[in-house]
Amino acid sequence: MLIRIMRGGHLDLTILGSYQVSEDGDLANYQPPGRGVGGIGGAMDVASGAKRVFVAMTHVDKQGNPKILKKCTIL
Repeated sequence: MLIRIMRGGHLDLTILGSYQVSEDGDLANYQPPGRGVGGIGGAMDVASGAKRVFVAMTHVDKQGNPKILKKCTIL
């Protein structure tokens, strides 16, 4: 049932965390390869099925590099 709600466009709003966001609104919210557990999963279903997406994250990483980029670098 939850998958039908997510994929059917029935969500008005979702709030996700992310590692990077591009200026076009692309999200990289999965663990980069070689950095432990995690991977691309259900968050993309939620992001694509919601009418509005809010991203909650810090604007810089631990080294002070920006996480809002022209293009996401995490593949």
